[in-house]
Amino acid sequence: MRVYRTWAVAAATCVVVGCGAESPPFASMDLRDVLRAEPSALAASAELTTLAQRFETSRTTAGALVTVQAAADATPESVARAVDEARERTGDDALVASRVEGSLALPFTEAVADDARPDEALTVDGEAPSTTASIEASALRSRAGSVVLALRRASGASHVVRVTGWPVGVIAVGDAVYVNAAWLVAMAPMVDAPTSVVPSAPPPSPPSAPTSVFTNRGGGSSDAGMSGGSDAGTSSSGSGSGCSGSGSNCSSSCNTCDSCNSDCSRCNRCSNGRCTAAPAPAPASPGFVFTRALAMLAPLALLLFAGRRGR
Repeated sequence: MRVYRTWAVAAATCVVVGCGAESPPFASMDLRDVLRAEPSALAASAELTTLAQRFETSRTTAGALVTVQAAADATPESVARAVDEARERTGDDALVASRVEGSLALPFTEAVADDARPDEALTVDGEAPSTTASIEASALRSRAGSVVLALRRASGASHVVRVTGWPVGVIAVGDAVYVNAAWLVAMAPMVDAPTSVVPSAPPPSPPSAPTSVFTNRGGGSSDAGMSGGSDAGTSSSGSGSGCSGSGSNCSSSCNTCDSCNSDCSRCNRCSNGRCTAAPAPAPASPGFVFTRALAMLAPLALLLFAGRRGR
């Protein structure tokens, strides 16, 4: 028992002078020693969920009434310590919640749902430090606050007071309910569980731009709009990324100059490493036609001349 109380003192010392990575084993300590610990040291513990479960189990399963041996003019803190001393004498752990009537402490074991919320706002006398203020406020808005409010109504107390270092969680004495800040810190994890966040799906990728395909049909014209031309939607440009069609050995994608030159009748030129359509031949001029005709007729004229002379 003394070892546990030494841990409680060490926890309080960490707040003042600082301490190493090792944290007091709050989850394995007696609840009365946890309640005596400094709230800010308790808030740094990774065992709060376990402690909250222990506190609620102990509160709802507390045993018989406790006879309080305290003077008539004893302070509320003295009464709370007298209650714990009586429990310790019988080998019991701290009485987490109770109300004192005369010389008896009545355990407050009323069941409270895990997701319970007080139906009215609780005003607490005594300011919490910045290190635990938000945690304590969170506890008072949830299950712990519902316990405090129910005990206040059952006892007829008019106000709630924040305390520290008492060996009880919450106790009603006289006209007030005294709530231990360490108990509030331990109870806070039972309410504000983190909410799972489902990542949103990434926006759909924009559609890719249509690719222009130069189509050749076995040496016929590939210009759009001409009879025997390419399918609708193909480019009418004289150059393209390849040629395709039904010609001999003409593949659906002709991407090299060599294969275009040898396989596709329209793709027989290279431009910057790409296949391009061969331009249509220029029309012959009249002079060229006349000269070509003379060249073809000259041998025939010579034959006729030679035949005449042979006669």
